[in-house]
Amino acid sequence: MIADSPYKLNDGSYHTHIGSMTMLIRVSPDDTIEKIKDKLSKIRGLDIDAGNQSTNTPSHTYYYATVYEQDGVIIDSPVYQSIIELNIQNGANENQAIKLIYKSLNLHSLGISSTNSLTKEASESAISQIANALSIVSEQRSIFGAYQNRLEHARYNVDNMSENTQSAESKIRDTDMVKEIVEYSKQQILQQTLHSLFSQANQMPERVLALLK
Repeated sequence: MIADSPYKLNDGSYHTHIGSMTMLIRVSPDDTIEKIKDKLSKIRGLDIDAGNQSTNTPSHTYYYATVYEQDGVIIDSPVYQSIIELNIQNGANENQAIKLIYKSLNLHSLGISSTNSLTKEASESAISQIANALSIVSEQRSIFGAYQNRLEHARYNVDNMSENTQSAESKIRDTDMVKEIVEYSKQQILQQTLHSLFSQANQMPERVLALLK
C-alpha cells in the first residue's frame, strides 16, 4: 500500500510505502468486473493509533482497515450481504445439493468497527465489544463445523460412487465382446428351444385324445 503523502518515521526519514494487505472478496458468477471495481473504488481505509491516556502519545500502534463510506449496493452480489447462501452440488441429479447459510462476518457485523484503545474508557468498552465479537465468531465456527461434517459425508458418498463407476467401466472395457455375444446367442437359442419343447409337451395329451376318437 502507498500513502497519498509522505509520512515521517522516528529516525527522521520520510516514506510513502505503508505495507501490504490482502483482501478476500466473495463474488457470485453473475457479477461483472465493472460492478466489483465500482464498489471497490468506494472503499477507504482508516488507521487507528492506540495512545497513552496520560500523555496522549502513541505507546503501541495497531492498524486495521474498515469500510466507513459505502454508496449503493451490488445487486444479487454476496459481497455486502449480511446472510450468505451457497448451494453446493453433491450428486449427479438436479436437486442433489447442499445449502450452506451463514452470516457475513466483518468489523461492522461484529460491532468492532469503531473499537479503539485511545483512552482508558475506550479500552474498557473495547473489552466487552471484543468479547461479544468472539461469541459471534464462536457461534459461526460451530455452524461451519456442522457444515464440514456434512460435506465430508457427501464427499465420502461421491468417492464411493466414483469408485464403483470406475470398477464398472473397467469390467466393461476388459470384456471380450465376441465371446460375450456368442454366449448371449447360445443362451437365447437354448431358451427358445426349451420354450418350444414345453409347448409341444403341453399339446401331447390333446393329440392322444384325438387318436383315440
